[in-house]
Amino acid sequence: MLLNIQSEITRIQKLAEDLKTLEDTKLELLDEPKEETDLQALLDHVIFLFSIEAQNKKVETKLDLKVTSIFVSKYRFLQVLINLYSNAIKYTNTFGTITIRSFIKNQNIHIQIMNTIDEKVTLDHQSIFDAYVTTQGEGLGLNITKEMLHAQNASIKVIEYNQTFGFEIILNNY
Repeated sequence: MLLNIQSEITRIQKLAEDLKTLEDTKLELLDEPKEETDLQALLDHVIFLFSIEAQNKKVETKLDLKVTSIFVSKYRFLQVLINLYSNAIKYTNTFGTITIRSFIKNQNIHIQIMNTIDEKVTLDHQSIFDAYVTTQGEGLGLNITKEMLHAQNASIKVIEYNQTFGFEIILNNY
């Protein structure tokens, strides 16, 4: 019983921290400078951070980067990639694959982070980015991700087909 109480206290503390992060993020993003950033280097860092989790699930990560130089707030964009990649690992089936692509389409840079899944995901593609909408956890990560991207003149959308689910970031006007 004491373990359950401690677990619930930890969960509530994390929720409070996430709420503060959400509010701080909205304020801080207004002043965050953009700089030319190496997408490959950011992704290598993120993949390294989660290498043990990926190995434990026997998840393979494939990169197909047609664009490697992006103009973003480096540390905020790193946080976006961390959130999306960690979610991809969490929801990828064992022995699955995470594929990360970048390319230019209609003068915008597109970055896709997709993972294989065992069964079709049934989520509202619009509300998934709202605070507290989740299948697990507290449901703030994708909302914070969306806010961070909007502050950088970027957007995010769900992509889903066959046994693949993921997100596409669109960096506007490149």
